[in-house]
Amino acid sequence: MRNTLRALNLTLILAVALGLGACNRRNSTDREEPAARQAGRTAYQLRQDIKKDAREVADKLRKAGKEAQEGWNEAKHEDPSNRKEKQDQSGRRKEQK
Repeated sequence: MRNTLRALNLTLILAVALGLGACNRRNSTDREEPAARQAGRTAYQLRQDIKKDAREVADKLRKAGKEAQEGWNEAKHEDPSNRKEKQDQSGRRKEQK
């Protein structure tokens, strides 16, 4: 959740940076090119940060899913209603999973 908010914040910063860059245009072509390059670099860097954060979130979700599955399996094995009773050859009842 925290990384998701971080990614959204970075996206918002990118939108604001590009918007402000568009507002500060000047008539000189010499000044537009470096500003456009800088906006491109900023956008690229933000994209890389978002991509990294998304990977981290995906890893955390994957780990949480595995932990939940392990807990599920442990509870399933510990549940007494899953055990069936069988009789062995001597007539005694024997519990089996």
